Amino acid sequence: VAVHPHTRERVWFNQAHLFHVTNIPEARRKRILAALKEEDLPRNAYFGDGSPIDDWMLDDIRDAFAEEKAMFPWQKGDVVMVDNMLAAHAREPFSGDRMIWIGMAEAYTPES
Repeated sequence: VAVHPHTRERVWFNQAHLFHVTNIPEARRKRILAALKEEDLPRNAYFGDGSPIDDWMLDDIRDAFAEEKAMFPWQKGDVVMVDNMLAAHAREPFSGDRMIWIGMAEAYTPES
């Protein structure tokens, strides 16, 4: 949880649900875990103290993201601006050509 620098809202600003081992499809995850110990995975998510996050917690987070999902039909020339702290964004499958330009603003530095 972080505090948005402009709105002062407390926001979930984290990607544990993406980096946690449970985000890997089950068959692939089983093959990987047969070859590596969980602590040796190239990426995984843990609590700040290093303890494991229960799978159901990440499932709840993914469910919350899915419930808030908003989609719209893109049209040629469309532009979207996203405040990464107030709105998560995803990458849905697509077909055809597309060009994405990204512009970054100033980096966020958490308050101490």
